[in-house]
Amino acid sequence: MSLKIIGAGYRRTGTLSTYTALNSLGFPCYHMFEVIENKENKTYLDFWNKVAIARYNEHIEEVKAIVPRDKLLIFSVDQGWEPLCNFLGVQVPEADFPTSTIELRLKKPLLI
Repeated sequence: MSLKIIGAGYRRTGTLSTYTALNSLGFPCYHMFEVIENKENKTYLDFWNKVAIARYNEHIEEVKAIVPRDKLLIFSVDQGWEPLCNFLGVQVPEADFPTSTIELRLKKPLLI
């Protein structure tokens, strides 16, 4: 399957809700909890904490400067299904937009 969507979000900005929504629309996703739950990914966590978060806002501006406006959606989960589905060209589901948090996904305390 070819890559169809790249989503980037800072923690506590609705990334798990967006992950759940995209999966329910048939767009498989990868989420940071998959990195966190795999102890072999400590290197990625260190990178995320030291580099990626520091560059997040700068990166968003770089993406906006490069990606054509018709190929880019700046999305916040509080907007619900409509802008996401319109952008993806799929029908808006009747179900409520998912609301998820990383705390619901992780069953045990996180020790890094």
